[in-house]
Amino acid sequence: MELRNKFENRKFKFNNKDYNNKSYAQTYYDLVKDVLEGTHGEFKSRRDASVALGKTVCLNYEDIPESALKYNLYKPLHDVYVITNKDVKGFNKAIERISKKLEVEVEFN
Repeated sequence: MELRNKFENRKFKFNNKDYNNKSYAQTYYDLVKDVLEGTHGEFKSRRDASVALGKTVCLNYEDIPESALKYNLYKPLHDVYVITNKDVKGFNKAIERISKKLEVEVEFN
């Protein structure tokens, strides 16, 4: 029951925009897409972007971890790849880093 509860909560509000999808990985992908398209503002530097996105985004196909390649746990987005094999805790930490670097609020429901 505890494990089920951890995965039921797949939504959050980022900069007053609701993100909610059946899959938390897809929800995170939607956020990264919006961030890269400038919906929530711009990173101050490439370094800020790199720190915020961390290992959840790869610039080159060759940089995708073996485990993600083996099970096809990545999605192309423009000219980068979003890694979708993180757990809820990993996604939440990435979301918090992104909100800190963009200086916007995030609220987990």
